[in-house]
Amino acid sequence: IDPRSLNKRQLENLAKAGAFDGLDPNRAQVVAAVDLLLRYSNLMREEQASNQESLFGDGPAVSNPPLPVVAEWPMVERLQNEFEALGFYLSAHPLDAYAGNLERLGISSFASLADATSGNVAVAGVVLGKQERNSRRGRFAFVQMSDQSGLFEVAIFSDRYAEARELIEPGQMLRIEVGLRREDEQTRLTARKVEALDDRAALACAGYKVFLASDVTLPALKGVVERERDGTGKLSLMVPVDDGDEIKIDLEGRYAVSPAARAALKAVPGVVDVHDL
Repeated sequence: IDPRSLNKRQLENLAKAGAFDGLDPNRAQVVAAVDLLLRYSNLMREEQASNQESLFGDGPAVSNPPLPVVAEWPMVERLQNEFEALGFYLSAHPLDAYAGNLERLGISSFASLADATSGNVAVAGVVLGKQERNSRRGRFAFVQMSDQSGLFEVAIFSDRYAEARELIEPGQMLRIEVGLRREDEQTRLTARKVEALDDRAALACAGYKVFLASDVTLPALKGVVERERDGTGKLSLMVPVDDGDEIKIDLEGRYAVSPAARAALKAVPGVVDVHDL
């Protein structure tokens, strides 16, 4: 492609949106290589313009550049970058990482509240944005959020907003206890308690059970396990044996209990699944 047709920001956004997943599924690597790829494209363009060929005349003299070695983004960061590029989540939703905990935490999806007229419920979602307002009682906000079922808004008035203001930033995942009322054919939510979803999820989960394939990449697994030490949860490995059974190995110590830790374990080559304890 003529490098004048695309600039750095456009290529980065295409990579974040997943446009190049069929060529390289590591979006972080593509973004890190954008400057290199643009320089390569310019060299190719110059070569075409000068009609130069390789020594043997069988292809371009400019060789394909090696891409930088970059670890893939954690799932939450990958999805946040996807949202930044597209304005919505396409391949998955950040709450998917909490799938095993949402029901335990008594969380209702926004769509499930469509027929409710009043009551108190708990919802969870990722913060997309907020509009702050001033009143005689202090500063309050209308917070736009997203869960797997759609977009919704929560009003957080001055007393609650003062307590939770630092949590209410784009990309943060929250659990909010709300008062619900039906007004003008719309569901209105007013916050009663706001907390980080990670904090509540950690209390609900005792640890992880990691199911391994026979060809698991042990150095990668060891690296993740060592990085996630000094947490509050237990970690068990389910190792397959020849007769089709599994051996359970309980690791010593305590490990991090969070969607990021769960996603890191699941991303290790040869990890079949990760279940909550």
